[in-house]
Amino acid sequence: MVKTIISTLNNGNSILIAAHKLGVDKLIILVNNPISAADQEQIDKLKVKYEGVIELLIFPTSTDSLRKVSEDVVNLIDSESKVKHTIYLHVCLSSIPQTFGLMYAGYTRIESIGGIYAVLEDSGDILQLPSINIRLEGTKRNVMLEIKSNNKNVKKIAIKLRINQSMVYVHIKDLIQRGFLTKEWDLTDNGYLAVL
Repeated sequence: MVKTIISTLNNGNSILIAAHKLGVDKLIILVNNPISAADQEQIDKLKVKYEGVIELLIFPTSTDSLRKVSEDVVNLIDSESKVKHTIYLHVCLSSIPQTFGLMYAGYTRIESIGGIYAVLEDSGDILQLPSINIRLEGTKRNVMLEIKSNNKNVKKIAIKLRINQSMVYVHIKDLIQRGFLTKEWDLTDNGYLAVL
């Protein structure tokens, strides 16, 4: 079985350590879009190091949108899952939106990944980070998906989901309290991530 790491790029050795300790066959590196000269230098080093040994894919993504990074990583996880690859996520603190976007994507696809890891640069030890599931399921998820598709009509939501209108209000009130919706019934960043 192919093992894939999806990682953020850094200037240290943590990617090399994670790839070695997890025994991966494929490395997908998230990089800033556009790719800077410093990032390109790191990418070139990885290409030389892993040529003919590990498949290397460079994936340009956002540097400032947690939502965009999370969506990109969810798509990568889903793509790797379809071909039955074991997927690990590796985080470094080089880019905060990319690091958190990578982690949040993992939290929404916890059943599809083998873990989220970080490398302690000082010792070279690999640390498995906690895996939590932030993905909404069931009726609350369906209500959120309706709102995400710009349906804020309680009657239409109730008919579509085959529940009564008072239950729609109960779910919306709970989603607002939990920080998934604003008081205007718009998805928050947390809400968007929870229905990826």
